[in-house]
Amino acid sequence: MSCVGPDGNEMHKLADSKTSTLWIANDGIAYRRYYNTLTQEYEWANQPTLPNCDDKGRMYLCVGTTRVLLDDAISRVWKEPTFRNAEDAKTIDTKISPRIIKAVECLRACEPVTKFASRCNIKKGTAWSYLHDAAQHESLEVLERYIFSHIHASLLIFLDALSRTKPALLGGPLTQLVCHCDKMLELTEDKYGAIRLARYFIMQSHQEDLDQSNQE
Repeated sequence: MSCVGPDGNEMHKLADSKTSTLWIANDGIAYRRYYNTLTQEYEWANQPTLPNCDDKGRMYLCVGTTRVLLDDAISRVWKEPTFRNAEDAKTIDTKISPRIIKAVECLRACEPVTKFASRCNIKKGTAWSYLHDAAQHESLEVLERYIFSHIHASLLIFLDALSRTKPALLGGPLTQLVCHCDKMLELTEDKYGAIRLARYFIMQSHQEDLDQSNQE
């Protein structure tokens, strides 16, 4: 079942509850729709239903008492991703969702996360999570340029040192890593998103160096 959402985008119904229905667009933006007994009409919520983030950094929606990963929610009601133009389909893997395609475009354009969040009408925390997911579909060269432009050098140096002195901490739960960094550095409000993306880059860079040394 589909309808036009409050932003003018096509929405597909994900779930029903006693008081509302949950709808999701193919870019991952979700809204609830409520039935007004006075007007006897359905009304959209004023704000989108924001996804949560688990300790592994995965985005999910609460559907009743069940956590549904955001990508699973999209694929459940959307058969195929929709591209804005043919060029997207040629240059980006067609198996990834449109919300990640937008984040890949952000990485390639080196667009600030604040601007990206505003353009997509999402919170900055959600934007950081989208960029982390997009990083897994992008080259290390593109990711390096983005991170060096938008993440403070002191954090990158600190995380790189941890990769050698405390690799288990670097690769462990994100909350523990953030708490450790918080004690040593003066972090911004974007600390969770910035640390998560920087950690991914550092771990992938070291893995690439290891792979090259093994080939020599």
